[in-house]
Amino acid sequence: MKLFFVSGLLSLIFSFPVYAEKYVKEVPVRLAKVFAPEGYDTDDTVEIMVVAKLPSSCFKVGAYSTQVKPTQEIWVSVNANEFTGKCHTSPSPVPLVVSLGRLSKEGVYRIMDANSRDELGKFRVNKAPKEGHGTDEVLYPSLVDAYLSWSGKSLKLHLSGVFADDCQDIKKVTFSSQETVMVALPEVDHPEGPNCKKGIFPFEKDIDVKEEIPLKAFLLHVRSMHGRSVNKLVFPPETLK
Repeated sequence: MKLFFVSGLLSLIFSFPVYAEKYVKEVPVRLAKVFAPEGYDTDDTVEIMVVAKLPSSCFKVGAYSTQVKPTQEIWVSVNANEFTGKCHTSPSPVPLVVSLGRLSKEGVYRIMDANSRDELGKFRVNKAPKEGHGTDEVLYPSLVDAYLSWSGKSLKLHLSGVFADDCQDIKKVTFSSQETVMVALPEVDHPEGPNCKKGIFPFEKDIDVKEEIPLKAFLLHVRSMHGRSVNKLVFPPETLK
């Protein structure tokens, strides 16, 4: 019994490094692009999307960090973990949603890649309005998902989420098409009454999109309740170009 235990322990010790050696190191990643929505206020939780390029499938996205300078420069640093193995060697873009929290100072913010020191883009933060629902001018729904779907040249925005009572509905959606971003602001109709039942009520809704959209890859940015948003990188069909 003792010999079996010792041999089993030695087997575990000598086999562990085989797996441990798969990890090589953590490396800084250069960012290729940024998508930054316009329309944030000083009481919003700001989210942007950056695109990192990883050299092969042996790299996995690691931690990211941000730093907001007094000069209103936002420095974003992304790292990746490198592993050994059979790797697909074609570089691949990886979109990452980066939360910047609340930016309390209005004005233009420049987004900088901390690893390459390149300027990636910029966006403006406006002074928050005095009136609205909580910290927003309108009441946004609590979203679980949002995406665009095409049928020929017909375009729809699909929303799914939960309402807080069974009287609520999507009143309208306001769209703003920017150079590389499409912002969607869904507004909830929230009538109050004794017959409105409180609870969790899942919903799905399709909204016709009549506005022009960017013809190259763009960020779909859909606002949600509690300072959240749904962010998707969208590649328009070739038939639209």
